[in-house]
Amino acid sequence: MYAFRNEGISSAEHRVTAKLTAARIPDDYHFDRLEYPNTFIPNRGAAWTISFKPEDSEEKTSHRRNINSYNHYLDQLDSIKGFKEFFVEHHCCVSREEITKEWSRTTADYNVKANDLNHAR
Repeated sequence: MYAFRNEGISSAEHRVTAKLTAARIPDDYHFDRLEYPNTFIPNRGAAWTISFKPEDSEEKTSHRRNINSYNHYLDQLDSIKGFKEFFVEHHCCVSREEITKEWSRTTADYNVKANDLNHAR
């Protein structure tokens, strides 16, 4: 089992990473989607402040948009034939450049485009 993060949620720079939480990869290996409000915000001060905001506040709306973007990105990764195996072979840390080299720039830039679309809504 792995816990995944990407730049919109974890502030990682151009990387998708995972933390190994089990000794071996299970047969039903899959990416876990995030669900609002069950997410962890690393900055506890910001998390506390956001928790008191109304549901229609810009902070909570932005947080939900980031969660949607992250989940769409996981869907895209899920659709790439061989990505999960590639990800595990690279110790659960791949860069945008590695994805470009293995597949294409279009595939690597999917998350950037998804974020642009989500912010345009």
